[in-house]
Formats: sequence, C-alpha cells, structure tokens
Amino acid sequence: MDESAAHSSLMSNALDGLCVGMVTLDVAGRVLWMNRASQSALGVDLEDARGRPLASLLRDPQIAEFWHRALETEATTFGEVSLHWPRRAELKANATVAKDTDGTPIGRALLFCDVTSERTVQVQLSQETTERLLHLTEHWNESAEAREGALPAVG
Repeated sequence: MDESAAHSSLMSNALDGLCVGMVTLDVAGRVLWMNRASQSALGVDLEDARGRPLASLLRDPQIAEFWHRALETEATTFGEVSLHWPRRAELKANATVAKDTDGTPIGRALLFCDVTSERTVQVQLSQETTERLLHLTEHWNESAEAREGALPAVG
C-alpha cells in the first residue's frame, strides 16, 4: 500500500469511528458516504444508502424537516433535533455546502452530535434544583410563621 492509500485508509477509519454522525453527499444531495454513528442514528445502512437522495432515506420527521431547511440555502444550517426513529435521541445538527476553490458547490455534509445524555443531566439538575428551592421555601415559610408567632402583639 502506497503512502497516499495508507493516509486515505487512516482518514476513512478515523472518520468512521467518530461518535459524531457524518454524512457526505454530492451536489444533488445523494449519499456518497456515512460513518457508523450516522448509520446507527438514522437507521440506514451505507450500502443501501449510497447513491440515493438523503431526503428519501430520512424517516424521522424532525431530521427530515431540518434537512429540507438546509437544502433551501447555501448557508450553514444549525439546529436541534429530537429524533424519535429509529431510537429516541437529542441531536445538535449542522448542515453545510462544500465548495471547491472557486466557490462552486460540489456537495454537502450533514454532521450531528447526540446530546441526549447532556440533556438528561440538565433536566435532572433542573429538577433537583427546583426540589431544593421548594424545600428551602417551605422551611423559610415555617420559620417566618414561627417568628410571627413570637412577636408581641401590637395595640
């Protein structure tokens, strides 16, 4: 294996092993490649997807809506997506147009990161904080009532 092929293989394996989902597409929006994380999150096998429009493969309505919005612009599109199929997940997504050195669009890329556990932690912390504040408020109210009962009557 020559150095260029080894470098290409190393890059391909590194990208395939990322925990971030990555899909590369041609200028018409057909799948060229997707890593394992994207195949798992989207419920799509690369061999079945290659050459097909990504829009036709997206079964979850929220990720499909995000992708359709991204196709309407050449600007980078960011969004948060609540995925429900093939599994529940909270994603931070980014879609961008790839351009050659002359600025001509040559393809697109979809990247997304599963932030489900991060969101779960945020919800748990919010619930714990709320419960603690309620507990402190109850004790503060009880203390205020006791202080009021201890004050001498005016009049």
